[in-house]
Amino acid sequence: MDFDLTDIQRQLQSMVTAFMEKECPPAVIRSYDEADRYPTEIYEKMAAAGWFGLPLPVAWGGTEGTAMDLALMFETIAKHWMALAAIYHTAAVFPLSILHFGTAEQHERYLRDMAEGKARFAFGLTEPGAGSDAGAVKTTAVQHGDEFVLNGAKVFTSGADVADWIILVVRTNLAMRGSSGLSVVLVDARAPGIQIRAIPKLGIKGLSTCEVFLDDVRVPVENLLGGADQGWKVVMQTLELERLSVAARCTGGCQAVLEDAVRYANERKQFGQHIGKFRAIQHIIADMEIAVQASRLLTYRLAWMIDKGLPCALEASVAKVYTAEAYNRVATMGVQVLGGYGYTMEYAMQRHFRDAKLYEIGGGTSQIQRGLIAKAIGL
Repeated sequence: MDFDLTDIQRQLQSMVTAFMEKECPPAVIRSYDEADRYPTEIYEKMAAAGWFGLPLPVAWGGTEGTAMDLALMFETIAKHWMALAAIYHTAAVFPLSILHFGTAEQHERYLRDMAEGKARFAFGLTEPGAGSDAGAVKTTAVQHGDEFVLNGAKVFTSGADVADWIILVVRTNLAMRGSSGLSVVLVDARAPGIQIRAIPKLGIKGLSTCEVFLDDVRVPVENLLGGADQGWKVVMQTLELERLSVAARCTGGCQAVLEDAVRYANERKQFGQHIGKFRAIQHIIADMEIAVQASRLLTYRLAWMIDKGLPCALEASVAKVYTAEAYNRVATMGVQVLGGYGYTMEYAMQRHFRDAKLYEIGGGTSQIQRGLIAKAIGL
């Protein structure tokens, strides 16, 4: 593995950093976070900059970016604003299932709009009774002529309230159990029979997580993605990329906390000297640096393996569980370095403390990841 980034990748990092510093200074981020408001204006500027086309072929308005390019994009955005990195995930990763599993007609219909940021997507897998047990999906799609009729409910569907399309996992074969008999369909988020409700939550403010209720929602059969009863392969590909995205985002979050803690330790004085001179603080910050480096190495290795086309389900789980837990540890240590100020809403550290917890849960809990890791190594 070559750890040296290309000139183009370094330019990508510089471009994203410049954008974030200009368009998303701390005061702007704080205002969106406190209002829990979707940053429509920032999204439109990201679209104008061509960010959403990064992973798409040139033929559809993209730039054919690699998994490593995506990882760098996520890491750099998240370093400045974790919620915006999560929003970028809904726009740039969820729809890749259309690229990988869609028909030529679906490519024509959706991909250019995706690249231009004109179509927003959400991904609906989890249900009230199907979380870690994704194979327990009960939302049904029964075919009537040239349409499916959908009934059921989804929960924790990020961005459904602002989405144009929901990539929905449904059960099309009621005789099959578990992951068999599942399909994926593209559903118009404003179709008759759909109700969407945002759920108030602890962190990642600005991107809603939603309940989605489906009551006799009619979807054209042509919106089937990846074939009837073949939805599990679509789900697995989506989750693998989601775990890369989470690892990169958590790496960026760790880096941000580290830099804030170092800055504060070099400014804050107690007992006649900067607190960064005290061995106890130095050790905390050294542990942060260790977590950052380990997270980045695991993330970049995973991106490299994806780009090489190598099997990497094990590495995806390892990267996801380590980086998510590292971000939580580092955020907690960051609050400790800032002391009382770390516990106030005045500093950004509290936002990291709130945001970090999601990543030990979403995209497969740490406990589920450990089970997958154990199975992959022969247990």
